[in-house]
Amino acid sequence: MRAEPLTPLALSAADLATMLGVSVRQIWQWDANGGIGPAPVKLSERVTRWDRRECEAWWDACRAAGRRIGRREWQTMREGVTP
Repeated sequence: MRAEPLTPLALSAADLATMLGVSVRQIWQWDANGGIGPAPVKLSERVTRWDRRECEAWWDACRAAGRRIGRREWQTMREGVTP
């Protein structure tokens, strides 16, 4: 019997870049200017991760909207407040 591969709970910038089809540099640029919805968690000075489930939900919302949703708008959406 073959075990299913584990799905990580957190994504690195490289994982997120692969998921979105962009470069790692683009992920860091989007993060710096609030252009990516989910905020990362800094686990240490050199380790930053994004919650996988939140990133997937954000990306689904972006595809439904037909555009990339920025952090401020994403936080508003997550809080259930209409802008």
